[in-house]
Amino acid sequence: MEIQNSEKKEEMVRTAIRILNVLNDDNLSYAEDVALLTWIVKAMLDRALYESEDEKEREQVEQSRELIAQIILGTHTI
Repeated sequence: MEIQNSEKKEEMVRTAIRILNVLNDDNLSYAEDVALLTWIVKAMLDRALYESEDEKEREQVEQSRELIAQIILGTHTI
């Protein structure tokens, strides 16, 4: 599920920057920020899984979900 459209990529980057700006300026603790980001990523992955067109794309989304979970939990090793 690669993003081919450069305008779409730019919009994704701008959206990420807006999210980071909100996190920098909110009154939440780091733990609450992580919980919020986790919720956002889960919603995005759920949407990607729903929109997957075939089994290969679904597998890619599930692999991404697992990797992100490992990174959040600090269990991912390089």
